[in-house]
Amino acid sequence: MALTNIFLFDSIRMFMQSVRIAAAFCLAGQKNPLANPHTLRYETGSYNLVPRRAHHRQLLAFVFGMGVPVAAYDGGNDDAALDLQLVDFAGDVSIDVQPLSDDEISSAARAGILPDLYVKSVTVIPLVEKAAEPGAHYRIDSLGRKVDCTDNKMQFADFQYSAATVSKIRDIIKASWPDGSVRYVGWYIESELYCLAEYPEYVEVTPSANHIDGPDTYRIAMVRPNTSCIIKGKFWEPADKADSYYHVGFSGAFYFMRSTGLSGFAYAVGLSANADKL
Repeated sequence: MALTNIFLFDSIRMFMQSVRIAAAFCLAGQKNPLANPHTLRYETGSYNLVPRRAHHRQLLAFVFGMGVPVAAYDGGNDDAALDLQLVDFAGDVSIDVQPLSDDEISSAARAGILPDLYVKSVTVIPLVEKAAEPGAHYRIDSLGRKVDCTDNKMQFADFQYSAATVSKIRDIIKASWPDGSVRYVGWYIESELYCLAEYPEYVEVTPSANHIDGPDTYRIAMVRPNTSCIIKGKFWEPADKADSYYHVGFSGAFYFMRSTGLSGFAYAVGLSANADKL
């Protein structure tokens, strides 16, 4: 079965699962379980982490099953050679902060309704390693997926791949390099955050536990209002969970000053692999 069809089945199944869960919480009058999953982690000391989005955005906070291809791939020919793109940053995580142009700033920001934080996009791509180049990692963009979240303005964005999708990706890679010269090792995840505040302080980025190398949490100072924060990371597939549920990605918060003191908004992005095994 072509990979694109597998993605489509994931998309339909995961969306229906999200509808059922969200509907149950709405009927029960309860808060969205994903509205602020990191509250307890950050609500200490003088920090005030705000769960700013409520019930009407519940469905938007859940999952993506499909997205759009990062690059063209003919899923009908699993033996086709796949282009490799070197992941050229050192370590496990790259964080780039750039000022936003006027066109990129949301209408809310232009109207002075600040602060704000939302996920602009999320990209998930299989990560491989060449036997001849241990330690060097490559993306296979043609097997990746990307979602642009601009219109939804979510703080939480997660791809969910079924076990069939993860297995199909492994099989395609193995069939393309049957001699083992290239092997699948995990995932490349990239996300762009829009961080909007008149008086920004910093953004914290915490990779999931199985990131390849580096510190547990990164803190990047924000010196300008209204910035784009592009986060890129390399993640191992955990050997003990290759065929069971696991999650890779980033979580953290964007902090800024209000008249009442330091405050912040949480975010989380990533991939739930073998999501149907949860």
